[in-house]
Amino acid sequence: MDKTRSEGEETLRPLIRMAHELNNLLTRILGHTDLAATKIPDDSRARPDLDKVRAAALEAAEVARRLRELGRNTP
Repeated sequence: MDKTRSEGEETLRPLIRMAHELNNLLTRILGHTDLAATKIPDDSRARPDLDKVRAAALEAAEVARRLRELGRNTP
C-alpha cells in the first residue's frame, strides 16, 4: 500500500466509525418506531408523524451506508 492510500484511509477512518455509530442509533430508532406503529391505530393523528420519523431514519441510514461504502472504496 502506498503512502497516499494509507493517509486517505487514516483520514476516513473516523468518518467511517461515526457512520457505523450513526447506523447503530438509527437501527434503534427504527426498531422503536416499528414497535410504536404496532401500538398506534392507523387512524391516529400521531400516525403521519410516526411515518415521517421512520422515513427520515431510513434516509439517514442510507446516508450512513454510503459513507461506509465510500470508506471501503477509497484508493
